[in-house]
Amino acid sequence: METYEQAKLELAHDPDVTRTLAVCSASHRFCVELIRREVRRLGGTPSNVSGIWGGFATLLEGAGGADRVVGRRATVVALDRGEDYCHQDYEYGLDALSPQTQNFVQREVIPRQGHVHDLVRRLRQRLSTRLAVRGPSRRRANSTATA
Repeated sequence: METYEQAKLELAHDPDVTRTLAVCSASHRFCVELIRREVRRLGGTPSNVSGIWGGFATLLEGAGGADRVVGRRATVVALDRGEDYCHQDYEYGLDALSPQTQNFVQREVIPRQGHVHDLVRRLRQRLSTRLAVRGPSRRRANSTATA
């Protein structure tokens, strides 16, 4: 979820992109809450660790937190790869789950994650087309000119 918040900062110039990222972020928050509730229902304690997504957020945020270290294209590529990883993680992890939990993940989580994955993939394609037409971002062009 932090990854999507960082991406919204990087891509804030485009309201359509910001709305898409907000939908993705909300879907992830919803799935996290569903999974936490299911873990509690089964008698467990939900984890508060963001896992791989926290790593993506750190990458997008930059070492000091003030400067983002990647551009628009790399931001969306990172989101897309993160969604690929997430999808594979759900699919490959199913065998380790009880039949009841497999059903929960297949019914509640995977369809939502698949929808987000599709949104990010389309966003990546749309931005790649726009960026290819426009050329490098202004920030990159300015940093090259001043270097």
